[in-house]
Amino acid sequence: PTREDIDFAKLTNVQVVLVDHHKLIEELDFLSPNVDQIIDHRQEDQSAKIPKKCRKNILLVGSCATLVSKELLDNGYKDSVGLALLRDTILADTVNLSPAAKKATELDSAQLNQIEAMLEMEAFEKNRSKRLHLIRKAKGAIEGFTVEQMLRKDLKMISFTNGIRAAVPSTLILSSDLCQSENHIEETFGKFCQKYKAQLLIIIAHQKGQRDILIFNPVNQLDSTTT
Repeated sequence: PTREDIDFAKLTNVQVVLVDHHKLIEELDFLSPNVDQIIDHRQEDQSAKIPKKCRKNILLVGSCATLVSKELLDNGYKDSVGLALLRDTILADTVNLSPAAKKATELDSAQLNQIEAMLEMEAFEKNRSKRLHLIRKAKGAIEGFTVEQMLRKDLKMISFTNGIRAAVPSTLILSSDLCQSENHIEETFGKFCQKYKAQLLIIIAHQKGQRDILIFNPVNQLDSTTT
């Protein structure tokens, strides 16, 4: 489920843990007093409303999964499936601890080593480079996806100062191909905007070195511009 799938206003006695971010969007600001814990790996935003009682772990590391794994392992977490997912995420976020990417820290490396020591991995799984290749291949796989699934795959929601709310997905299929993948594509786009309460749909599409931007307003006609 995504944030848009939940009506937070109807929840009672809710406790919120913010992971990989620490500032609530304006429409969910009423949840600020309910934030019980924060785990984030980016620079702290001084404008964020963080309750004094909140347990806060904000540290500049390459992957937020590094901080999550430390929290879990310090509390005796041993589930192999969860540990494998955390390991894969650290690998992907730090580009296999690549010095060229300038993302990895000593803590990222230490947590990755600790997780791998706890997992009984096949020889192939121990090869980080091959594992990263598989992860990237899986992230780019869209075979069998519906248009809605492709739009949800890497969806960002942006609120502009004029009150306009835009859904901004990034897809691995060019807009011309996307528009031909389903009949009545305008209706599909319109339903997507309605579901995510967006007045604008901005699709950033890229494939094999080509890139274009499709802009859809559910009220007006479809507009496509190429960059």
